[in-house]
Amino acid sequence: MSNSSERHIPAAAVRLAGFSLLEPGTLLQRFQPTWFNVWEAAQYKKANARAGSGQWLLRRFGIDDAVQPAEALRKANYRDWLNGLGDACHQAVAQLGAKGEFQLRHERNALLYVDSWGETTTFEEVNSWRDALSVDILPKNIVRDYGINGFSGKLRGERNGLMSALLIAQDMLNSDLSDNVIICGHFRSIPVLVFSEMQRYARPRGGAQGNSQASVERVGCLILKKTAPGGPGCTSAATCGCRTLRVRPRAVWRTAGCSTAAPIPARCWALRRRPARCASCSSGRSSACPPRWAIRR
Repeated sequence: MSNSSERHIPAAAVRLAGFSLLEPGTLLQRFQPTWFNVWEAAQYKKANARAGSGQWLLRRFGIDDAVQPAEALRKANYRDWLNGLGDACHQAVAQLGAKGEFQLRHERNALLYVDSWGETTTFEEVNSWRDALSVDILPKNIVRDYGINGFSGKLRGERNGLMSALLIAQDMLNSDLSDNVIICGHFRSIPVLVFSEMQRYARPRGGAQGNSQASVERVGCLILKKTAPGGPGCTSAATCGCRTLRVRPRAVWRTAGCSTAAPIPARCWALRRRPARCASCSSGRSSACPPRWAIRR
């Protein structure tokens, strides 16, 4: 008789073997706009109006104490977060133990690299082509230290980059393309980009503009392995100490010339089931459909 509290692990699930998330060791610092950069100052004013705030507090990697705080927030050194990304990967690998780390270095490893803004060498003021490769393509220190020999690359998608990386890692592990997938990523609080991003959010209603908004940089690393379904100790969440995850793909279902393309995914979203194929077209795709408002003709 099975225990009702046990949760069966799907066959497509993967195991989160290591995880690390790091932040800068500095304190939050108040951002001060300057009219020498009119674009940045204008975005700062719009961000405050959109968020209903009076000031912004930033915590960034690479702050130089010898420079004035207002200028140091704009010209943070990129090498600090590159080194922090390597430290996060080292901490995640250390969670595997000595034996697990030795095995990882001799297995098929893939590296997926994501960030929040895409190509940022222009904003980072990178002065070395080797560092530009690490910032915009792949961090070379991680590739070198952990023997990355499988499919690797940087994923676009910015704010959706992490979910895309999890989907690709899940497919790679389930198809036996790699033994381990290392996902590294970072978020940079580049002032003008952070303020521009606030334009996506709705304006709050009422209230005095006396609060503060904060933006904190982070670097992180995830190590994913394949959990053998039905293996010893991995049959259910109640008996397994592993951290497992499963990501379901979400795709917009759009078919040209099909009048029922929008209602069908909306109905399936509510019913949580796979949509039926449209009778007037020969193609349909979705495993988890978006709501009706997400469909754009």
